[in-house]
Amino acid sequence: MATKEKEKEVIYQIGKGAAVIKASVDVGLGQEGFVSMALDDKKLFPGVKRAPLARQSLGKASALLEKFLIVETRVSDVSKMTNKMSVTVNLTGAAEGKKVVTTDEVEKDGDEIRFRTFVLFQE
Repeated sequence: MATKEKEKEVIYQIGKGAAVIKASVDVGLGQEGFVSMALDDKKLFPGVKRAPLARQSLGKASALLEKFLIVETRVSDVSKMTNKMSVTVNLTGAAEGKKVVTTDEVEKDGDEIRFRTFVLFQE
């Protein structure tokens, strides 16, 4: 079983108010995945959780400015229909939400991709 790596970096404009910023993660195309999340180097929950991951509160916008949200999703190809994979990170709480979609494909059934999404929170 081979494991690929795929990274994406984005900026989320959140302002500096008291709005609570939240993130959720989903794995698409009938594949299976596990998620871990951290703010800078502090894990948001111990271990990993199975995707889809319901909305997680990250904190108030003012406390998140210039911090990185790091979402690591390990996706296994379990679908007999396709070797394509996708991870969607949904961010809410600011004036506008943001959807970050990352896609890739493996060569063989059973292979994995480790998706890493880096989100920088800015005013």
